[in-house]
Amino acid sequence: RRSRARIDDAFVQLLHVRSYEAIRVSDIAKKARIGRATFYAHYDSKGSLLRSQFMRVIEPMILLRPADPCLFDCTALFAHILSARQLYRSVAGARVIRDCLENRLRTLLEQSSLPLAVPVPAVSCMVASSLNSFLDWWLEHEGDNSALRMQSMWSAVIGGGLGSIRS
Repeated sequence: RRSRARIDDAFVQLLHVRSYEAIRVSDIAKKARIGRATFYAHYDSKGSLLRSQFMRVIEPMILLRPADPCLFDCTALFAHILSARQLYRSVAGARVIRDCLENRLRTLLEQSSLPLAVPVPAVSCMVASSLNSFLDWWLEHEGDNSALRMQSMWSAVIGGGLGSIRS
């Protein structure tokens, strides 16, 4: 447990100063003061480490709101990004982030009883891609809007389409 915590902490510290693409497993191991073999005993790859962090920290911040045309409340995610902009800039564009968003949205939709006229995998793929692009745009433009304002804009962008796919 202690090694995993050291790996997780080292990874987050590195993300504050380097982009995800610029970080190597050896950098994480060195920062965590462990060997590469210890890293691989806990994670298959740098991507699986990022996925683990996403699932632990980010997934709970995306909620399903069936009564809202947007369906998804990302206010907590937007607030978290405001508090850690550099970290999110570091991982922006990483395919694993979009995949994690898609998985979270698919899980929420599958667990709901919402009748949809479009298959859940198609909806989760489209919404995850849109959310990922929306976050990238926000980070590129200094992210100076509040979390509630971002949720309002996100809802305006995506709500009309999602509202129309309910069967």
